[in-house]
Amino acid sequence: MKKTVLFLMIVSILLPSIGTKAQESNIYHRVNLKLGHSETPSFLNWEKNYDMGNVRVEGNYGITSFVEGGVYLGYDKFWNSEKPSIDFDNPDPQFLATRYQSDALFYGLNANFQIMPLFIKDRRVRIDLFFSGKIGAISMLALEGSLYKGTAFDYGAYAGIAYFITKSWGLHIEYGFNKKVKLPEMEPCLRYGLSIKF
Repeated sequence: MKKTVLFLMIVSILLPSIGTKAQESNIYHRVNLKLGHSETPSFLNWEKNYDMGNVRVEGNYGITSFVEGGVYLGYDKFWNSEKPSIDFDNPDPQFLATRYQSDALFYGLNANFQIMPLFIKDRRVRIDLFFSGKIGAISMLALEGSLYKGTAFDYGAYAGIAYFITKSWGLHIEYGFNKKVKLPEMEPCLRYGLSIKF
C-alpha cells in the first residue's frame, strides 16, 4: 500500500512538468506528412533501369516531445516474371522467364524519434534530425505462378534529416536498411522527398 501511494505521489509531481516540457517542443501534437521516393526495396535485379521505384506517403503525429507515430502507404510498379522452370539444355533460369509488370502496395506503422528537441528548445527551429523505423507488409498483385506474388513482411530502420524552407514546407532525406522482398537479408535504402508540418 505504501509503495502504491509513493508511486502515485511521484507520478502526480512529474506529470505537470512532462506536460510543460512537451508544450515547449515543436514536435508535441504536431502533424507531419512526408511524400518520398526510393529505389528499394528492390524486386528483380535485371532490367532495374525500368523500375519506377516506390513512392510512399506517411503521416505522423507528435505523441511526446521526441516521438512521432503514424502510418505509411506506398506503391511500386516493378518487373515480375514467371517462376523459373528447369531446362537442362539452358541452365540460366532468367533467360526462360517471361517478363511483365506487376503492382505492389506497401502499408504499415512507422515511428520517428526526433533528436533536435534534446539540444534546441526553440519551437522555430527549421531542422529535424531523426531516427525512423517502420513495420508492415507488402502486397504484390500479380498473376498466378509469378515469382513475386502474395504478401510479405516489410520493415526497416533509418536516420534522416528534414530542412523546412518555410514554416510548413520542407525537404527530407533518409538513409537506412530495408528487409529485402521475400528474403531474410537487409538492403541499403535512400529515400528523399517533401515534408509538410502543421
